Amino acid sequence: MVKMNFPLLCKWVLECVTIATASVLVNESSTNEFKMETGLHQEDPLSPFLFRLAAEGLNLMMNALVENGLLTAFGVGAQTNVFVSHLEFTDDTLSVGGQKLG
Repeated sequence: MVKMNFPLLCKWVLECVTIATASVLVNESSTNEFKMETGLHQEDPLSPFLFRLAAEGLNLMMNALVENGLLTAFGVGAQTNVFVSHLEFTDDTLSVGGQKLG
């Protein structure tokens, strides 16, 4: 997120993950607060958003590799100019292509 110029968002996410505290109600009285240091889980509402940000960073890096000739994209079809270096669907990413030799 920092490389994509989102420093404030990066700070907010870190605060959500590392600075959260909680307490438990026992017989209608709250216990002392404790730090929650478990990080994000798959069910957290923030998880899909952070995954998309990471996937977008990967998308930009893969495109730069192809543009700079460091990765050869896979050609699809004989008559079209469709080249694929990676595919993304929901929360899955597939990288295809090869390294240029020589």
